[in-house]
Amino acid sequence: MIDRRDLIKAAGATAACLPFAPLMARAAPPPTLPREDWSWFRQSFVTADGRVTDTGNGGISHSEGQGYGMLLAASADAKSDFDQIWQWTRTRLMVRQDGLAAWKWVPDAAAAGSGKVTDLNNASDGDILIAWALLRAGRRWNDRGYLNAATALAVTIRETLVQRIGDQSVLKPGAQGFDRPGGLVVNPSYWVFPALLAFHDWERHPDWNDIVTGGLALLARGRFSQWNLPPDWMLVDPDLNVGLAEGFSGKFGFDAIRVPLYLTWAGYQDAWYLEPYLTLVEARKDGPTMAATVDLSSGEPSAMAASAGTLAVYELVARSRKAGYRAPRPDAAMPEDYYSASLRLLSKIAAKETGI
Repeated sequence: MIDRRDLIKAAGATAACLPFAPLMARAAPPPTLPREDWSWFRQSFVTADGRVTDTGNGGISHSEGQGYGMLLAASADAKSDFDQIWQWTRTRLMVRQDGLAAWKWVPDAAAAGSGKVTDLNNASDGDILIAWALLRAGRRWNDRGYLNAATALAVTIRETLVQRIGDQSVLKPGAQGFDRPGGLVVNPSYWVFPALLAFHDWERHPDWNDIVTGGLALLARGRFSQWNLPPDWMLVDPDLNVGLAEGFSGKFGFDAIRVPLYLTWAGYQDAWYLEPYLTLVEARKDGPTMAATVDLSSGEPSAMAASAGTLAVYELVARSRKAGYRAPRPDAAMPEDYYSASLRLLSKIAAKETGI
């Protein structure tokens, strides 16, 4: 049996077999994240050996966080930090035989720096984020090793994590565990649209366009409550009908807030895609707080206040549509967790790269 980890560890030896575009020498593009923002994130959430800690989730690490850390480091032109995060990711999470990343790593409270993978399943968004970060880093620093690793991982993603339902290509949330008698459970926020478009441009394989089209089609079908919002998780049946997934979050919540971020970043900025989020913002902006989540069965916004990162996504969407909402500046006296900080800084990068 082929151990696809070898494509990551020895990508240079397989370069001639992988379908990527030629590397052209060019000057590095200017950073799209200020170095001071990256320095703050690194000091707040990245350990000395390159582990990104989810401070809102017991200090665990996961493929999503490593991918976000690599994206932020590359966007700030922080190569040594990127190298360190990628090294931790490669040695601790890239342990599956298929070349995908194990999604969850838990630290050992009794021994600093130690810990282990506690769930070997992958998370598709984490794999996509890692591959995209490697691609962006390889292009920024003209590094063939990063580009080969990005290509190997991207090929594995499209070959193993896409399921055909009807005439649509649907992204599985993980390699195992999401098939149900009534269909496939999916997470709309795992379609990292700017990454998928970048893979299409780089690898030039038509499957990437099919994956993007399938995600947009599901978002068109998956509009729930009077707000017409996507859920964190939904069930797709064999006829491409969608519903809230039993046993999973039925909210527009902490996962689904990434949908408008990725749509806007990818250039899908017209009213069809973004108006539901602006409608919610307009209805709530004069209240005491912006809701963190919305129950899509009842349509009721939660009493929990939205994080600074969520508000930054709403501001990104508003700016792209020339709407007036502006997020309040984060209160320096209030601690911000890893996820909010990631959303906030990713929104800043998206605004810079799309000219919003």
